[in-house]
Amino acid sequence: MKKMLLIFLIALAACGCATTGQQALKEEPEIAKAPVLTGPKKRIAVLDFEDKVPRTQERAGLLEMLFGGQREEQANIGTGMSDMLTTALFKSGKFIVVERQSLQDVMQEQQLGASGMVADQTTTKIGELVGAQVLIKGAVTEFQEKTGGGMGGFDLGPFAMGVQSSFAKVAIDIKLIDAATGVVIEAMNFEKEVTESGLVMAARLRGIKFGGGGFQKTPIGKAVRECIQEAVDYIISKSANMPWQARIALIKEGKIYLNVGLSTGISAGDEFTVYRPGEDIIDPETGMSLGAEENRIGMIRIEEVREKLSIASAVQGSDFSVRDIVRIK
Repeated sequence: MKKMLLIFLIALAACGCATTGQQALKEEPEIAKAPVLTGPKKRIAVLDFEDKVPRTQERAGLLEMLFGGQREEQANIGTGMSDMLTTALFKSGKFIVVERQSLQDVMQEQQLGASGMVADQTTTKIGELVGAQVLIKGAVTEFQEKTGGGMGGFDLGPFAMGVQSSFAKVAIDIKLIDAATGVVIEAMNFEKEVTESGLVMAARLRGIKFGGGGFQKTPIGKAVRECIQEAVDYIISKSANMPWQARIALIKEGKIYLNVGLSTGISAGDEFTVYRPGEDIIDPETGMSLGAEENRIGMIRIEEVREKLSIASAVQGSDFSVRDIVRIK
């Protein structure tokens, strides 16, 4: 028994040294730092990614493992990837990320009464109702992992040791959509490949949870993580060029209430310009909104910031109205 344990420990140490040499020293990939965002935080919402990966027997086995034995149609890679992106955007501290429940509630309401809407118009409405400036839509286009080898392997109880190679490839497409118009303002594809080889220890256990700690250590998990991180950096970079805005939610007894609060990063004393949106300009070919003319109607100063709203007073102008747009002056 002691001899077997010794063999196991030696093999385990060899595994740590032999698997991808330099890669073992770089378990966390080096990603270029995204530019620093200044000013109030923008509100952003991530919709469920579409799963465009072809259905194959090999893929079915991989999904069964990653989603705890669920049937393939229930093992939704798109939802898993969008959840990971939502979490990563929240942890970046750069945005106010709209809660998934808010998105689901809005989409359920639309499904009940908006059967005539086209996809882009529906997307725009979602953005307006949840108060997001930017919507993220995505699609998973590649998701595969292959393992080969096994030369010189031997068994140690619930484990198998052997010289193996493992290859994983993940690709996603994302689009940044202006929530006010439904127009795609940025789009990018991210593709990552991870190859590992050496003396590998493989546990004969199932049920690795998608996005969990065990998943993060697998080649497919590392490829997913790198795609998500690059997507986050890309979104941060492109968002730097988008103007921050809020809306007037209520006007009562001379006080102007805005739909942004403490988490946005605004403070008492901040001053903003108020604009009145005009009639939507509609594309005659697509039926999509191209935006609207805006008229500057005055300025306001923040007097108090609460958890989910702010209270302002007029500095210039007086003809303010609910749904007027507030931007940095």
